[in-house]
Amino acid sequence: MSLATAASPELPSGVRGYAVLLARRPAFRHLWLGSVASQMGDWFNTIALLGLLVELTGNPASASLILVAQLLPSAVAGLFISGVLADRFNRKHLMVICDLVRALIALSYLLVRAPDRVWLAYAATAGLSLVSAFFLPASSASTPNLVAADELPTANALMQSTFASTLFVGSFVGGVIAQFLGRDAAFALNALSFAISAHLIWRAKGDFNRDESRQLVAGEKAWRVLAEGFRYVRDSIVARTYLTAKLGWAVTFGAISLYSAFSLQVYRLGDVGTSWLYTARGLGAFLGPLVVSTLFPLTHLRVLRLAVRVGLVVNALGYIAFALSEHIWQGVLGVFSAHLGAACVWTFSNVMLQSSTPDHVRGRVMSLDNVAFSLTYSLATLAAGALAARWGAPIGALCVSVAGLAMSILWIIGAWKS
Repeated sequence: MSLATAASPELPSGVRGYAVLLARRPAFRHLWLGSVASQMGDWFNTIALLGLLVELTGNPASASLILVAQLLPSAVAGLFISGVLADRFNRKHLMVICDLVRALIALSYLLVRAPDRVWLAYAATAGLSLVSAFFLPASSASTPNLVAADELPTANALMQSTFASTLFVGSFVGGVIAQFLGRDAAFALNALSFAISAHLIWRAKGDFNRDESRQLVAGEKAWRVLAEGFRYVRDSIVARTYLTAKLGWAVTFGAISLYSAFSLQVYRLGDVGTSWLYTARGLGAFLGPLVVSTLFPLTHLRVLRLAVRVGLVVNALGYIAFALSEHIWQGVLGVFSAHLGAACVWTFSNVMLQSSTPDHVRGRVMSLDNVAFSLTYSLATLAAGALAARWGAPIGALCVSVAGLAMSILWIIGAWKS
């Protein structure tokens, strides 16, 4: 892989490697800090929004529609246009514009004050999802240009650990803010987080696109550029293989929608049990890539391939354990171990895609990767919910977990030489 960034001495393992990378690559540091700010805001917003919807509608199930509003607009945009824009235009400028638009959309939650305005919450969520669909491929496609080739696995591990840490820290802090300062404060802070992210990314000095790569798509019709992305995936065995690596995990991910059902109906703990399961998810996702990066050299492709394969199996077995659990501690251990594996799948399959894909088509490939995961996750969530409604939450979780394990094993067999 050709990069604009020159190689440097090998990074230390573990957390120290994260710190050295951030000190060494200021442009990547700005991108990372922007993601920290916006992801913290996301969780502030989520906690406040879910409580607001239940309060205004009186129906706990109303919050489940947020999943549809979050996933479908992003999948549609990712399939048809967002990857094209990430390859055709300046990715840094695109991300800044997305952040500023998201800040404005986030402020609209402040207008949701009565049941007849609940539609606005769903519209705002769909809008944020749509704009995020343009931000994420640009960010993922930019990363290999901001770090050296041998630093890319550590950069992705750091991004995954950051998402996980903001999940459990942001959820907790967001709950405190919504409880003691009010939901409007949480919504306002979410909008501010996007503005902070825009400022940080704007200040970054780096080659988010390689100039010659942008020239390859300049002036081409959008449909031709889009078709080129599909053709590249079709013709590249590495892209085709690792673009489908997350699908088995996405199927098991459908069990996440049943956390509350397990807490209420199986563990008899109420909302506190749900929070423990989310905390276990975040902690597992934080530690997974960190453990691998501490114990093994991430510069070896063999290590990355093995991490993806083992991660898929560990994830599915963890959710099978969760589905069979009768006590909260069993569920917490199952979810924790599942996301140790899931985080490795996400992190290191991304590395394989980013490192093997030319810059001029990378935005489209990363966008298609997000689309495949989102659509599979959506269908698995609907299936888990339907099965749980008919036969109970444990059956719903067990069915999607076993299906995810079967898909993962088939993928491992098919990808053994990739």
